[in-house]
Amino acid sequence: MTKNINKLVRKRIKLIVWLLGILFISYFTIPLALALFPDKMTQPTFLGGASFLWVYTFWQIPLTWVMGGIYWYKAKGLDRKMHEVLQEEMV
Repeated sequence: MTKNINKLVRKRIKLIVWLLGILFISYFTIPLALALFPDKMTQPTFLGGASFLWVYTFWQIPLTWVMGGIYWYKAKGLDRKMHEVLQEEMV
């Protein structure tokens, strides 16, 4: 494998690690916040009496979609570059 291919593979791995890190931190913050601040997490918020825990939990859905969209967009560009590098290598 060439240096360019290795570079693109490292970029993809770095992207995956960053996005999964953000999602894991966001996901595991829920039980941590519930353990550390049980009173604050169960208090009603401005959204019709729903507790902060429910608001934060449902926030995970759009966050996951956004992270998936970011990965899809960036990976599509990396795939295009990989295809170009492979075409140059075959010539």
